[in-house]
Amino acid sequence: MSANQKNQSPSLHATPQPVGYVNREDARNLEAGTADCMLVMREHTGRFERPVYSRPEAANVGDIGFGAVVPTASERAGRIYVAGPMSGITDFNFPVFNAAAAMLRCLGWTVENPAEHALADNLEWADYMAYDLTRLGLCGAIYLLPGWSNSKGAKIEKGIAVTLGMDIQFDPNAEQVDESVPPALPELNSDLREILGRPNFTCHFIAKALRLMGFDIPQKSEDEQAVTIYWMLGHYLRDPVNWRDAASAELKASMPEPPAEQ
Repeated sequence: MSANQKNQSPSLHATPQPVGYVNREDARNLEAGTADCMLVMREHTGRFERPVYSRPEAANVGDIGFGAVVPTASERAGRIYVAGPMSGITDFNFPVFNAAAAMLRCLGWTVENPAEHALADNLEWADYMAYDLTRLGLCGAIYLLPGWSNSKGAKIEKGIAVTLGMDIQFDPNAEQVDESVPPALPELNSDLREILGRPNFTCHFIAKALRLMGFDIPQKSEDEQAVTIYWMLGHYLRDPVNWRDAASAELKASMPEPPAEQ
């Protein structure tokens, strides 16, 4: 081989050339698995490398799928994801999922229904979950079915939906809160300060009325204080605005009627 031929031959240690873009048709063929090879050969080095996919043309920016532009919040707003328990339930609970999806579609939603994707014997829970999370991310709302709080997958999906600021909707028969999450304390406002900071000597007369209402309260000042505060707090949690009026009305109703005049 001449020196001139050596200079013309490509070097195995040469700096690799950047991977070029493939067109949209080739990229979609690669995604669909219809291309001959998922790798592209570099002409100068003879190496196979994964291609860099080009972005879709402006005419297809609304498509959701391979190569699509990330949808904005307004584009996700009309899409809703159905979440609920599947494992250990007859027919994987698909009839309940499908009924909810049909109802939501009648209301105008574009529905992502996990019960509608194909099943395969060689797939695990994590495989389905990984795919379903990609569909959840395309939605602006989540619809929780009965039993969701007992489903590991649905609780993950609900947590992600909350983190992303999605609209959380519940089936009429679904539990409204996740009981595994401890409730947060309300803000310590002036009403709660009045209730929780009530001195024990002011609780004695209320405790006497509570005994007439059937409360079993020992004759110790700390017990009278604890039960009185607990009773008042119950009124506040039921109606933070009108709790005083409701508590006063209950106390008055417990007072014995004065004897009728002869």
